[in-house]
Amino acid sequence: MTTLSNWLAQSDSRETSPEILAAIFAVAENHNEETLNAIWDDPEHYGVLVTIFEIVTQNGLNDPTDFFWGASGSSWADSRNATQSNGAAQ
Repeated sequence: MTTLSNWLAQSDSRETSPEILAAIFAVAENHNEETLNAIWDDPEHYGVLVTIFEIVTQNGLNDPTDFFWGASGSSWADSRNATQSNGAAQ
């Protein structure tokens, strides 16, 4: 079981904003390292990207480009926007 403070301590090494890591921790069904890493690696697979986006941006009050997610950098929310666009088009 990983604690929130231990998970947030990985922010620099993951090049990820602590707000994003906190949101991942919040949506994880359990807080073991394997689950947290899996969500960090592929949030869309777990169906939590939109929820993470809503938590981090406080439902759109904060600009998503103010936050960074690993190699995606500040464009992490682009896939969330594409997901919403695709859903609206169907």
